[in-house]
Amino acid sequence: MRNLRIVHINTSGVGGAAIACHRLHHLMKDHGVQSDVIHLYNNHKEEKGLHSIGYSFVRRISNRIVYYLNQKDLTPDAYVFSELSPLSSNIANHPLVLQSDVIYLHWVQGGFFSKSDFEDIAKLGKPVFCITHDMWWVTGGCHHTFECEKYQKGCSNCDKHIHFKSLANRQYTWKKNFYNKYPNVRLISPSNWLKHCAKKSGVIEPNNCYSIPNVVPDKIFKTIDKSLARKILGLPQNKIIISFGTADNNNKVKGFTYLKQALQNIHNEKILLCVYGSDYDENLVHELPCDVHFLGRISDPNQIAVANAASDLFISPSIAESFGLTLLENIKCGTPVISTNATAITEIVKDGINGYIVEPKNSEQIKDAILSFIDKPLIIDGEFDDVFTDDSILGKHLHLIQQVLEEK
Repeated sequence: MRNLRIVHINTSGVGGAAIACHRLHHLMKDHGVQSDVIHLYNNHKEEKGLHSIGYSFVRRISNRIVYYLNQKDLTPDAYVFSELSPLSSNIANHPLVLQSDVIYLHWVQGGFFSKSDFEDIAKLGKPVFCITHDMWWVTGGCHHTFECEKYQKGCSNCDKHIHFKSLANRQYTWKKNFYNKYPNVRLISPSNWLKHCAKKSGVIEPNNCYSIPNVVPDKIFKTIDKSLARKILGLPQNKIIISFGTADNNNKVKGFTYLKQALQNIHNEKILLCVYGSDYDENLVHELPCDVHFLGRISDPNQIAVANAASDLFISPSIAESFGLTLLENIKCGTPVISTNATAITEIVKDGINGYIVEPKNSEQIKDAILSFIDKPLIIDGEFDDVFTDDSILGKHLHLIQQVLEEK
């Protein structure tokens, strides 16, 4: 399939969805597929194959207005809700889209795609694969529904909206009509859990939902000598290094609060908490009894792999993960993990084998898992399920594309 032309579309050039998008793009290119990526924001690194249409002043203002109105109407306990852009980007007429054989839509909210953009892309008649980096594709606008199951029946009378309670139902109804009208639009989820969520939703036919994991490059995320990794990063050799990574320590979904509470109840001078992805936090340093080291924001995957390898234990007390990218990255680098039994996490983390599974929002169990590890360290060698290898993931994408093209 060397003559196959694929275009990936993602709003931003940075962030979790962008990482997944770029890795899949690079994997395809490395195996002879003609692949390009189009972003709305011009915030990606300079690289052949990465393009942006630019974030105009008018679009920026309209997006901020829509975002502000949405946020003002959400209840305090709501997570993230995205409405479609009021302005068309005309992305369907982009030369790379017109020349493509297959279109991959990743995270296209945030002021990028309007209803007409979705319609115009689908009308091209080409296979369109929507990568569900979260639940937005099958809900009335929520990116994670947590305990709410209204997305299975229509998102009517949404209790996360204060006044515009019908907003979610209107978006839900539009999605259902859109998927029914265009059977060439299919969903690919990075986990079986998210695929099952999609199948439970009433917006799309279950047969149009697939599951293929995100790419965690085998050549980058692999076992690295721990002492060498610590030397590279300037970290002490005689500490028990526990790492946590996120762009925002206050993100409730990532559950850092519960890790902090666990560490506040452990008094062991050998523990060093290593935080990467976020900036220095003076309050955190004073709140914890252990030493804290900040590696800052790391975007280079090779540096992330070194940070993973330098750690003894990686902890992610997340309450919702559509895949669990950082968990698999650490496991591939030979670092055991602690995480929760929520959403897709247990597809990657096997309790007692490559890590520890605890209940969500349970700092006491996190503390016990840390103490258990200190008492008897869990040693892993970077082995993982074959479904997460580059070859397996690429093979599944190419097989699905070939199957759909033959049906067409």
